[in-house]
Amino acid sequence: MSLVISEGQELRVGDAFISFSNGELLMRDRYHEERLKVRGHPRIVAEPIPPLYIPKRLTDCLVLALKDPLLMKGEDVIRLAAPYELRVVADNVLITRLSPFKVKYTVIGHPAEGEVCRWYPTELVESGGEAYSYVEVVSSFKESTRISGLIVEDANMLPMRSEVKGGLFSVVYGPASASLMNDYLIVEGKGALSRLRILLKVVPGLEFVRGP
Repeated sequence: MSLVISEGQELRVGDAFISFSNGELLMRDRYHEERLKVRGHPRIVAEPIPPLYIPKRLTDCLVLALKDPLLMKGEDVIRLAAPYELRVVADNVLITRLSPFKVKYTVIGHPAEGEVCRWYPTELVESGGEAYSYVEVVSSFKESTRISGLIVEDANMLPMRSEVKGGLFSVVYGPASASLMNDYLIVEGKGALSRLRILLKVVPGLEFVRGP
């Protein structure tokens, strides 16, 4: 769902800010700022998209790392807080993208040859709880299992829906099925023998190596 930005309105979502007044459109986040003079009456909207483009496109992979690991047994639906970005569009023409969240990356595997992933510190979202946005995954384990987070190999492949509540977005990714690699849940992309799954078989853990 998109949110229309009309003349005289402002939208602030986390670090993202959009203002349209006196014929000028201002759009900024912590990574860039852009101003446009507006003529005529374009329909300007903001809509959530997967968090893969800010500050530039590096990966389709998303890692959600739990501060406090989860111990799980049986089948359950797990909801983990997740980031998103905003796409600003005028009459179906892309103007810019903004990030409401601070952007960090991690590398799975060797820093020189591993896989770059968007990294985000997450927490459990309880059923019925309010959340900015979250990923919903379904897993089942016969034995007690430690879970340190979630790896989504291709965030573009996740179903995504959104609502506008009180002028703010509520974003839900999924539901998706997840399996376990090491102590991370993983939602795989295309192909059972993915590069990421191969890396996870030999990598003992994830190491934060960079981020703006």
